[in-house]
Amino acid sequence: MATAFWDTKRAILVDFLSRGETVNSDSYIDTLKRLQARILQVRPDMDIGNVLLLHDNARTHTSIRSRETIASFGWNTLPHPSYLPDLAPSDYHLFGPMKQVVVVVVAAATAVAVAAAATAVAVAAAAIVIVVVEVIAVIVVVVVVVVVVVVVVVEVVVVVAVTAAAAVVAPAVIVILQQSKYKKRKIKR
Repeated sequence: MATAFWDTKRAILVDFLSRGETVNSDSYIDTLKRLQARILQVRPDMDIGNVLLLHDNARTHTSIRSRETIASFGWNTLPHPSYLPDLAPSDYHLFGPMKQVVVVVVAAATAVAVAAAATAVAVAAAAIVIVVVEVIAVIVVVVVVVVVVVVVVVEVVVVVAVTAAAAVVAPAVIVILQQSKYKKRKIKR
């Protein structure tokens, strides 16, 4: 939670409450003490007893201890009509610009997240393409090896078949050739 204090020129103090802590009279008095120190720091020429404090009617602001602390500083309190939000400058001068900053930051974070997701998808797609190309290359190599093996097997089969045929046919050819020579000799005689 943030508590903001303004003067006519700018925000003097924006005080943040720790997570889990609640606003009570003690924490508000501590904030008022930090406000007093901050006024002395940013407005050293100002009469510190001439502060006019406008705050809403929350119990922590109107408690006896808070009123006593404000009186001990010499500050005056401007009465705040109930349910009149146009007297809260933080609603206009602090929270409006803060909302714009948050919107810009959220938009930028969303753009970064979308770009990161798109990059991750592109990298994943590239990795998939690389894997597919590698698988296709392996398949092509396997097909080439299979074709080479088949060609070698066919050549071996052809050589074996030719050799076997030659082994079977050659004696018959020799016999035929010898008989034809024998007949030619008989005819010449």
